[in-house]
Amino acid sequence: MRKTQVTKRTLAVTLSALIATMLPLQVLATNLPEENAVYSSFDNVQGNDEKIPNIVTELITDRTENSKVFLLEDGSKMIAEYNQPVHYKDSDDVWVEYNNSLISENSSATIDEADIDYSNKSSNIDIKLSNKVKTKNMIEISQNGYSISWGYDNANKSKIKAITNNDNFVGNDRFTNVKNIASEVIYENVYNNIDLQYFVTSTGVKENIILHNADAQNEFNITYQLKHLTPKQSDEHTITLYNGDNEPVYSIIAPFMTDNNGESSVQLQMKIVSLNGANMKVKLIADYDFIHSANRSFPITIDPEITNKFSSELYLDEVYGNSALNHGPYYLSNDHYIFA
Repeated sequence: MRKTQVTKRTLAVTLSALIATMLPLQVLATNLPEENAVYSSFDNVQGNDEKIPNIVTELITDRTENSKVFLLEDGSKMIAEYNQPVHYKDSDDVWVEYNNSLISENSSATIDEADIDYSNKSSNIDIKLSNKVKTKNMIEISQNGYSISWGYDNANKSKIKAITNNDNFVGNDRFTNVKNIASEVIYENVYNNIDLQYFVTSTGVKENIILHNADAQNEFNITYQLKHLTPKQSDEHTITLYNGDNEPVYSIIAPFMTDNNGESSVQLQMKIVSLNGANMKVKLIADYDFIHSANRSFPITIDPEITNKFSSELYLDEVYGNSALNHGPYYLSNDHYIFA
């Protein structure tokens, strides 16, 4: 079998990777021992015109968290590796696919009905989204006995809007594309000229605050509810949440914002305003001068972040020339911030 080669590189989860609904980063077609296998990539095969044979079926018992194995029509096998988890272990300790499509407790309800909460269908992370913008419990993430929920104060009346993906895949992509790995919703005009955008993924929830023009406000009051967690202000950008043993579990961070031309700023603040039992009020402040500077290109995306990864590097190397991520912070419940 002819071998193809690809340069190994470090990748971070990006927004485009999520919305591309998880085509694999690398594939390996081989009937050789693992030590003789050479990886190739769907989008970066160098000097080889060899066509991968058609896939017959997935070998489900060979799944891992980030990979699938397929039987090809010539008898060889293909390993498809992904840059985020595509499987999790169920109660029977079996690797199963994520299904982050949104469902309601009322099976007859639609996503446009009022006062209905929606949750991801099948995951090791429980995520709930309110049908409308609320001060409390608008978004909730639960895992391993801990939960975080939040909402926005003094917001306009805005209802959830699901964004559908109607991509149709053919050939081997029908097998390697992971369906329902991510869902996207948006709450429009939550504040004047501001939308809230959410992506439900296999690692948690990605949030974007989208400012459409310079008239948009730059300060936001957010109310959090915390279960079995105690918050402490680490610095003007970071709030750390500790468990009962005083161990850090999550960090809430104001990392950066980016305009439509890719210009970014880290001049954001995330500060505790008040604490009352499990309720925490936080003020997020985005730099006024950055938003109103000359030649600013809108929209501007602000990326609040919750993560339990305390030493993550927010960059892509080699492929993107050490440039900062335009999008990428996530509300994470697993330690999957950077992938190699």
